[in-house]
Amino acid sequence: MFLQARTRDPHIHVGDVHAPDAEMALLVAKENYTRRDPCVNLWVVRAGEIHATTEDAAEMFAPATDKSYRFGGSYRKQQQIYHSGWRLSHRDEDQ
Repeated sequence: MFLQARTRDPHIHVGDVHAPDAEMALLVAKENYTRRDPCVNLWVVRAGEIHATTEDAAEMFAPATDKSYRFGGSYRKQQQIYHSGWRLSHRDEDQ
C-alpha cells in the first residue's frame, strides 16, 4: 500500500493488506489507512511485482563520472573561469 497525502506529495509505503483482488485491496486500504490521515491517492501493488536490488549491487549506485560541477561551490569557480576568459578575449578591445 502506498498513500499520497496531498496532490504534489510522493506516494509513501504505509503498510500491507491481504485481499483476494485489487478492488478489494483498495477498499480495505481505504478503511485502514485513510480514516485519520489525509489522502488523495492510493496505490495497491502485489508484493510479487516489486523488484528490488540487493545489498551486493551497491556499486551500481556509485557515480560513473565526476559530477562535482553540480555542487554549489563549483559554480563560483566556473564563474571565475568564465570571467577570466572573457577578460582575455576582450583585452585587445580595451587598448
